Amino acid sequence: MLRLRFLPYKALSLVGLASTVSFAVARRRNELGICMALGAQRSHVAWIVAKATLATVLGGIAAGLS
Repeated sequence: MLRLRFLPYKALSLVGLASTVSFAVARRRNELGICMALGAQRSHVAWIVAKATLATVLGGIAAGLS
């Protein structure tokens, strides 16, 4: 029963994380396209997106905890 109480918070955090990833990709769309056109591997492009997303998420966590 206790797990169901936190379900809305988990769903809200997943929506927030998905929107953060979407924002990071949309903001750097041109850069990612150029990297792919120049022959970058998918793992490199995924790492670029992951770094941007991780920085934003960690900044949000830090702001939320302070």
